Amino acid sequence: MSGPTHIVFLLGAPAFHPVEAQARRIAGWLGPDDYRYHYLEGKDALEPAVLDNCGLLVLMGLHWSGLPHIRRPMPYVPLEDRHKQAFEAYVRSGRPIIIHHGASGCYDDWPRFGELLGLTWEWGVTKHSPIHELDIRLTDRAHPITRGVDDFQLTDEAYYDIKVMPGVEPRVLASTRYDGRELPMIFALEGEGGRAPGAGRLAYLVNGHDMGVFEHPMMQRLWRNTVSWALETPEDETRAPYRAAVIGCGESGERKDKKAGGFGIGYWHADAFRGHPRVALSMAADISRPNLDAFAQKYKLPEAGRYEDYRRMLDEAWPDLVSIGTHLGLHREMIEAAAESGVKGIICEKPLAASPVELDAVRGVVERTGVKMVVAHVRRYCEGFRRARQLIDEGAIGRPVLFFAGIEGWDLAEWGSHWLDMFRFLRHDRPVSWVMGQARVRETRGYGHAMEDHAIAYYQFDDGVKALLDGGHAFHSDEAPMHMTLTGTTGTLRIYGHAGHRLVLQNASGQAEERFEQPFTETWDRLVTDLVSWIEGGPEPCTSLNAVAPSSEINLAAYLSSLRRDRIDLPLEDDTDEWPVETLARVRYQQQSIAAV
Repeated sequence: MSGPTHIVFLLGAPAFHPVEAQARRIAGWLGPDDYRYHYLEGKDALEPAVLDNCGLLVLMGLHWSGLPHIRRPMPYVPLEDRHKQAFEAYVRSGRPIIIHHGASGCYDDWPRFGELLGLTWEWGVTKHSPIHELDIRLTDRAHPITRGVDDFQLTDEAYYDIKVMPGVEPRVLASTRYDGRELPMIFALEGEGGRAPGAGRLAYLVNGHDMGVFEHPMMQRLWRNTVSWALETPEDETRAPYRAAVIGCGESGERKDKKAGGFGIGYWHADAFRGHPRVALSMAADISRPNLDAFAQKYKLPEAGRYEDYRRMLDEAWPDLVSIGTHLGLHREMIEAAAESGVKGIICEKPLAASPVELDAVRGVVERTGVKMVVAHVRRYCEGFRRARQLIDEGAIGRPVLFFAGIEGWDLAEWGSHWLDMFRFLRHDRPVSWVMGQARVRETRGYGHAMEDHAIAYYQFDDGVKALLDGGHAFHSDEAPMHMTLTGTTGTLRIYGHAGHRLVLQNASGQAEERFEQPFTETWDRLVTDLVSWIEGGPEPCTSLNAVAPSSEINLAAYLSSLRRDRIDLPLEDDTDEWPVETLARVRYQQQSIAAV
């Protein structure tokens, strides 16, 4: 066969098995590019003309002769001879089959159906447990079907005493324990082995009673792996397995007013996705249709991949990776929606959270869903900053005393968050004990929220080392306004440029200088590479939520200190549910109103 592979879903089941909705969810996971999908009821899926063009048959329905007699009846329509002959011919052709949940019990009045599958629900013998929380444990982690899958918990029913036909030797890939027994949950058959001459690959995924099961992220990975294995087209070799989405394309081109916002950070995210060999940028969402169309045109996204409603995109297209490049005030709801939709990985812009309550909520949904999330503090990948940390560790400046920096014309959040985080990175993310801050807030707004005209954050690490950031005015520099100075008991290290392209060390040995020519795009590539590696079982990145959330605490604490006129101790425990600069702006307005009376 040439062209896309035709996948036929055999549907039809009682209402308690929503197999059509499940089949369409699977199709969404697989994507529209490589497959054509056919959703057919019962024997319609086994018509000779259908199976002649079928590349993969997915059995999902429940067609049992006893169904009309149970409490929730569904008419039973038996197979005719042409359907039986076409099905046997399909099996003997070596083309693959995937069995879903109760479909192993189909067409019990024709025993040959179960023989051709090799695995079957034997009515009167096979049973299922009550629906409860199952611990699904992998028994074979080397098989392609279980690649990138972890042990997981699922609310579902377990099947036991599934009949294995004589001569069939299935490979059990996962199991669960129920009533003192270890019950197989995923089977794989490599060939004919007791079924029929020429029989090909068959997989049986037992879990899937209802749509709730399909909300678990591991089900998406299992189905994608299973389809790739069944068709003998491993995802690593044929197409990028991760379908990525950008939420918040923004405007293309250079920003004119740096504090006005609207910069197209989504383009940086898109380029990073496209730079990874196993990630495909497949869709984008933006409330501005002109921005969305310009973005889609640049990255050649089809009309089906363009969404003005990000929730609709998550519901309909089920991306694997999502980047969030919107204004600060939208981060929480978008992270929650993406995590709960089952995505595998999230990249979120900084500043991360608009309030302590929002930060707690983000931490909570990430922990609850298990999604891997990184924050775009990409300067942690800059060679200059990594070298600076190495020099500090080697004692080049003695014992660290004070790290300080100033940012001309900026703030503590939109740009300052980079330096607040970098001070932590240079100290290997040591805990911070307290933060003091002051802010001058007037009428400046940008990026969808109030911004200060000038602010200062001063904080202390748990070992007494201090850090100071001036958000608004730079310290004097003969080369770059965005530089930082790291002072110690025996030396000073200056880091020049937003990406740390030049280091100047002064100590008792004299002055030494190092320069770095690393392209800044490389830092974004590293962000995506580390996220994908983490999803697949690699180490947690230096940009993970756990690593950088304390930087967000410092950011918020500096503003809260200004608002409360007090030092803020960390870790942050505060029930504020508003961007603190909005509160400062409102207080300033109220004070002006009172003074005018």
